[in-house]
Amino acid sequence: MSEIVQVSLRGTRREFYLNSRNLWLRLRDRVIVQGEHGETLGTVFLKDPTLIDLKRPGNVTREIIRKAEEEDLDQEDQNTALETEAFDYCRQRVELRELKMELSEVEVAFRRNRITFFFTAEQRVDFRELVLKMAREQNLSLNPTKISGACGRLMCCLSYELAQYRDSATRMPPVGTKISTGKGAVVVTRSDSYRETVWVRDDEGAEHKIAYDDLPPGPYHKCGDCSCGKRAPGEAGSGGGGAAANGHDTPPANGDDLPPANGG
Repeated sequence: MSEIVQVSLRGTRREFYLNSRNLWLRLRDRVIVQGEHGETLGTVFLKDPTLIDLKRPGNVTREIIRKAEEEDLDQEDQNTALETEAFDYCRQRVELRELKMELSEVEVAFRRNRITFFFTAEQRVDFRELVLKMAREQNLSLNPTKISGACGRLMCCLSYELAQYRDSATRMPPVGTKISTGKGAVVVTRSDSYRETVWVRDDEGAEHKIAYDDLPPGPYHKCGDCSCGKRAPGEAGSGGGGAAANGHDTPPANGDDLPPANGG
């Protein structure tokens, strides 16, 4: 069985990877790993097998590809500079168009095949003009599937889906919610109302995706003082659907991957 290593990534994220190539690794070594959208640069954070087992990494499938080289570190420096430039550029355009959204972070994929803009907003934002103009000015190609709904139209034009989005957003725990799980407390970092899925971060900084059906019942509060981590006596276990906390029927969760950014 391949060695399992915990690698720290961007921000506070930490993930487990297989050292299937039997690389000689030490703590704080920079490594190239398999990311969700291609290669990613990380740092070896934990190797001790006993401590790894205590963290219960589960089914680990992604691998450490190789040790980072000097050109990889140079690439990371260039990406960081591009992130700063892209952040300032986007923020200026947001202010110019008086969009009611707060840009929070920009992340450039290691191989520069993807740039993700993270933002928060109280309501849905029609940022089509912003995205299209930025793409034209920078000679970028857009992936229509990332800004389109199931019918192929832009999400901002899908009036027939508005009710579902609102209903899902009402039932889903907001960002910042503290939830108790069988493996300890976690905090909601982002959500996908359309797919009925949330991303949570545990106390080790690792992120996990949870379907709505597998969440403890609401109501949910950001303060963490609610009973959202405890089921009422006699209540059915997770994953079985049924009625949500606000009386609506719970739709089945979608297991597809989440989009790279969430605007909620």
